[in-house]
Parts: sequence; C-alpha cells; structure tokens
Amino acid sequence: SGYPASYHGAGMLRNAMWKESHDVLGVVETLQISEADLSSEQNHGCLVNLRGELVEILRGPSENLMILQVGKDVVFSHLRAAKSQPVPERDSLISFTGTLLNRPAPMLEFGDSHGSFHILSRTGDDIKVLAAPSFWTLRRMMIALCTALVMTVLAVAWVGALRRKVNQQAALIHQTVAKQVVEEERVRIAREWHDMFEQHFAGLTMLLDATATMIPSDSPAGGMLERAAHMADHSRSEARQAIWDLRDPNHGQNKPFATALEETILRSWPDDTAERLQVQCAEHTVEFPGPITQRLIRIASEAVTNAFKHSECRHITVSWNDDGEAWILAIHDDGKGIPAQAVERAANEGHFGLLGMRERALRLQASLQILSPPAPGIPGTLIRVTLPKSALKS
Repeated sequence: SGYPASYHGAGMLRNAMWKESHDVLGVVETLQISEADLSSEQNHGCLVNLRGELVEILRGPSENLMILQVGKDVVFSHLRAAKSQPVPERDSLISFTGTLLNRPAPMLEFGDSHGSFHILSRTGDDIKVLAAPSFWTLRRMMIALCTALVMTVLAVAWVGALRRKVNQQAALIHQTVAKQVVEEERVRIAREWHDMFEQHFAGLTMLLDATATMIPSDSPAGGMLERAAHMADHSRSEARQAIWDLRDPNHGQNKPFATALEETILRSWPDDTAERLQVQCAEHTVEFPGPITQRLIRIASEAVTNAFKHSECRHITVSWNDDGEAWILAIHDDGKGIPAQAVERAANEGHFGLLGMRERALRLQASLQILSPPAPGIPGTLIRVTLPKSALKS
C-alpha cells in the first residue's frame, strides 16, 4: 500500500509498505477496529476503519492533515489534497478508512515513534461525516463573545460621548440662561436709573438755570450757580453714560484708552478747578474692551474726586504709561495726604470710594497701591494701578 509517485519519470510507490503473507493474497478487507485495537502490531499496515471527532484540519499544497480524537488517543489522518474534495467541519463525528501505522517505520516520513497513530486514506470517499458539529462550536462561541465584548465597549464609549455632549449642552444652556438673567437685570437697573437719576439731574439743571436768571451774572453767586449748573449737567451726562454701559457694555469701546481718560477727567470739573488738574498720557494707541476701560476710568475719577474733596491740594496729576510688561495708571496730588487708619476704616464708616477702587482693581487682576506720602520728602498721596499685560491675555 502507498501513494503513487514518480522519480525522474520512473513509477514508484511513495510511502510504500509491505507485509509478509504465507497465503494466497485475496481481496483486502477493511477491518473495523476500536480504540483498544489501535496499538496492536497485527493491525500495523492494515486497511482499517475508525470513528473519531475531528479536532483540527491542516491544509497543505499536496496533503490535508486531519487530527482526530479517538477515545483518549490522537490519530493523524493523511489525505491527498484535491480541489474538488470537500473537507469536514471541525468537531464533526466522522468515519475514516485507511492504512494504519502504529509503530516506527524508518522508510516512512511519519510514524517514527511509539504511541503515534497515522491513517493513510486513499480518496475523499474514505471520509464520511456521521454527525455534523453543533452550531455553537467553541470557535463560534469565542467569536460571539468577542463580538459582544466589542459591541459593549463601543456602546459604553458611545454612552460616555453622549453624556459628555449632554453635559456640554447643559452647561451651554445654563450659561445662556445665566447671561440672559444678567442682561435682564442690567436692563432693569438701567431703566430705573433713567427714571430716577437722569430725571432728577435734568430737573436740578433746569432749576439752577432758572435761579441763575434771577441773579446778576456779575455777582459771585451768579458765577457759583453757573458752575453748579455745569457740574449738574456733567453728572447728568455721566448718568447717561452709566445707563449706556448697563444696556451695552461694549458701547463706545472703539476709542484709545488715553483719549477716553482725558475726555472723562477734564470734562468732569468746572474750568477753574480744571486748571489744577493735568492729564499726562504717554501711551495713546492701546484700546481696551468696554468693561476694562470703564473700571480704569472709574478708579481715576474716584481718586481725583477724593483729592479735590479731602486733600486740600493745589495740583493733581493723572498719568498713563506703558513700562513694557504692564500699563500704569497713577493719580498724584500734593495735598495733606491720607492717614493709614483712614484707609483701613473707610468702608466701616460708610466711605466706599476706596473699597470700590480695590474691587475694580481686583476684577481687572491689577494691583492697587495707595501711598501717602508717595516717597520721603514728597507730599500728598499717590494712587497707582498696575495692570499686567498678561492679565488681558487670560
């Protein structure tokens, strides 16, 4: 028994086997053997039929090797490869017929150790499927489990992404609602200010103008009334600006800060008082958003007002400079100065000007210094706001 082959055109029997016989050789009968008969030397080289479970299939260019489980033993079934030859599925129960090799044969390419069982089948007809494998084979179960695991991971990732998206949308809605509430409150306050302060300032201005017509213009009282009317008109303008700022925080921001500072400070005081006030701006190009401009100008206006009211000064200088890393707003007067205790108890006694300046500087992420005196031998008070350029980037 063996495989037909050729060697340089000469016919030969590959993996040929022979067995001595003292009788006339008849038709070779197939032996039905069991697991117990696999190791019997009498069956070596015999044509046998076995039943077993197909464990694995190794396909090659010239041969298909099927690994079968027969009881507790493993049997290797060799079958020449053919294109039209069907191959059973793994885990099938099959019946296979072929020459049994159960002991070493040096002339053979396999079966070189005891306990190794090989079956040389002839054609695909020697392999018959007795029972197909169940649908849920180990491989299919692993594929199903891996697919379920991948789908679970994708579902968890999708849920996580959806939750992040929902949280972002919720945060956006919350910000929008909060912004809308703030805008509505700003408009409400602006409306109340218009109905109260501006109307009162308008009435005060009209009353001062009417009183001025009853007093000779060359009298000291006439001049004082005219200056009072001017200040009331300026206060009315400031009230209108405050209302605009509440309704539109970006109103009037397309203007260099130095220009807005000069216009506001010099316009706030009557002519005779303005003679004691100087505004010096070395930097005229920088523009700030509306809220930043408003806070800086409010600090400067509050400092100038306090100097006129309390310091008994002769001169006030407002300066605006750029030192490369920060902008510096400074207000210096040559008055009597501010006692240290007065700065500490100002808020407790109902004087909120200094407290308001500190709060505005804090909102700007700027530092506020109140130096009284500014330096040894220099009288008065210096209020300096240092606004780092890095604060505007953040």
